[in-house]
Amino acid sequence: MNTKIVLASFVAALSGFAGLAVFAAFLVVLIHATWRAVRRADTPAHVLALWCSCWVILVSACFGVVLEGPMGAVVFWSLLGLANTEMAALPAAATEPDPVTSALPAPSANV
Repeated sequence: MNTKIVLASFVAALSGFAGLAVFAAFLVVLIHATWRAVRRADTPAHVLALWCSCWVILVSACFGVVLEGPMGAVVFWSLLGLANTEMAALPAAATEPDPVTSALPAPSANV
């Protein structure tokens, strides 16, 4: 049997389709934040370690009761908060100038 189908039906059985939608939205946000951290060239190694730790606990929680007790839940949410805080503390990524608009001359006030 497919593991994704089992997990989705388990979450739907426990919390209904509204809970399944919230869980899916949480996964999408977590995937996006992790992808953003991995893609940044200036992300420190300890921040990547925080994101990896969150994923290890979350995957473990999909097959067990890790997040149902305080021993795993406190660690998971603390690591997730630290990872998000560290990402927010990084300076904004420098964006490359658009080659089309940077080639145009600056507008003058005399026109």
